[in-house]
Amino acid sequence: DNVLYIPMATTTIKTTLPSKTVSTIDDYNADERNTNVLFANLVMTSPSFDLEPQHVSRLLGLAQAQTSSRRRKRDNHLLISRLLPKASIKLSVHEPVVRFILPISNDCDTAENDYNLLIPSISSISLDIESSHSSEGDADYSLSSVFRIASPKLYYQTPSGVKHNLLTTESVELRAVLNASPEVCVIASGTVNTCSAHMVNSDVNRGIRQVVEQFRAKMQ
Repeated sequence: DNVLYIPMATTTIKTTLPSKTVSTIDDYNADERNTNVLFANLVMTSPSFDLEPQHVSRLLGLAQAQTSSRRRKRDNHLLISRLLPKASIKLSVHEPVVRFILPISNDCDTAENDYNLLIPSISSISLDIESSHSSEGDADYSLSSVFRIASPKLYYQTPSGVKHNLLTTESVELRAVLNASPEVCVIASGTVNTCSAHMVNSDVNRGIRQVVEQFRAKMQ
């Protein structure tokens, strides 16, 4: 089954991390630590996910298995603090779309291959991350990030092509600042502009209930 399709992706990476890993760094001043840099830029255009209920349950099971296999503790905080780079990472995704394919029950008067669609679509997604070591003598490390979603929309589409908007939003923005000194402190804030929900169509509401029931059946 085809699940993910990305027509085009462009990546640019510049880093000095390999050389810093090989060499031994005895100078702990901020200028030396900030010479370890990582600049990355990733752009994806029109990625699409096509998911059926059984796909979601299998992907969730795979993610849970990978999470449980990574539960290890390592006492290498000093090495990690040396190798943390001064970073500038930018990720942007244009016009991503996820299509949940919903089979229609046999008692409905529709063709055999017809199906409903539950579609979250977004105009663009961007993530900007900036991090650096403190300019003072201590070993502080700070990271700031901005996550933006433009024009997210959730709608329900029938086999005849009729669309019913369920959730429309102008924009969503999340900001987070992390400081490690060495205790971790995180400050986060978010903004949602012009959000509206539309749950006025009984057929659509019934279709959403079917989605939830199918997911529950597949997860049991």
